[in-house]
Amino acid sequence: VGSDGLIKTAAAGEARFDHNSNGDSLGLLIEASSTNKFPSSLFSSGWSGQGASITSTTELAPDGTNTAVIITGSTGPGTKALYVSSNQNGTGKNTFSFYAKATLPGTGQRTWINYFAGSATNSVSPYIDLDTGLQNGSAGATTSGDGTWGAYYHGNGWWRIWATLTPTGVHNFKWSAGCMAGESILIWGAQLESFDFATSYIPTSGSTVTRAADVASMTASPYLYGTFVAEYKHIVPRTVQRRHIFAVGNANGYHTFECKSQYDSNSDSNFVHIGMPNIASLASAFTETSGFNTAAVVRIVGDYAVCVNGGSVATSTNTGDQTDNSVITFKYGRYGADSSGYISRFAYYNTRLTDSQLQELTS
Repeated sequence: VGSDGLIKTAAAGEARFDHNSNGDSLGLLIEASSTNKFPSSLFSSGWSGQGASITSTTELAPDGTNTAVIITGSTGPGTKALYVSSNQNGTGKNTFSFYAKATLPGTGQRTWINYFAGSATNSVSPYIDLDTGLQNGSAGATTSGDGTWGAYYHGNGWWRIWATLTPTGVHNFKWSAGCMAGESILIWGAQLESFDFATSYIPTSGSTVTRAADVASMTASPYLYGTFVAEYKHIVPRTVQRRHIFAVGNANGYHTFECKSQYDSNSDSNFVHIGMPNIASLASAFTETSGFNTAAVVRIVGDYAVCVNGGSVATSTNTGDQTDNSVITFKYGRYGADSSGYISRFAYYNTRLTDSQLQELTS
């Protein structure tokens, strides 16, 4: 999303800097590769109406084009939706998302999102109010099976709606974007991907499209030892075991000095870890949040340290280290951990800052 609030398309090799609905910078966006499995993200080829009709509109879509459509539900009982069917193998999570906007703001218009595989045990059918005063959806939303769902405000009246389901077996799944009987809403940007969260929008027109993983890097030499400060926010769920923040290593990110988030399933806690194969694990206090966090990391052989969000400073006198230190990366890490999130600030000090300075910088 650009500073003007519109979704932008980045060329191959172009760094992506994201913004929120107010135009405030979120920083450098780092995401893993993903595929939009819908051949048409604009609700055209392959999409059918069920108790609903679709018309074009001059209303601007979230990317500033005239590609949004209006879906209108017929009166009377029954399903009111646009749907597309596809055979889906139940080997992992799938997330369906689209953008929706009320045509009559303030009147309680709703949209709903549905996965259906022929039985209620494999479906999720929440509805979401489009009034801006109900930013977290509706208390009347319903789910069944193992589905989860959510919505966030994109800006200019548009919401992004998502739902996640883990299919069981192979089914002719029906993926539906719906409206209420007799109502009309705007919709745009359908996406289906093999994640348990929605990544940034991938437009398609006639065939599926895969977005390559983001790989951001910078030459590290001679910035090898001292204090690194990273302000970051993860997109991937907090229960993913390893989520990278940054690493110092070779061009492929291997043999690295690394800083990453760790999830402890036994204590249901998140913390920040630094190390490498021959350095003992060094973790800060459990202070990481779901929003933006700041980690200060000291990389000096025999005097390692890490502090997160002004918490306690963890230290180590370990003398192990790696010598392959040519590049700083924000993607790769040992165990193949990807960052998938934002880096809003990254700084380097060619000295060992004091523990109190580490706490001050990250508070």
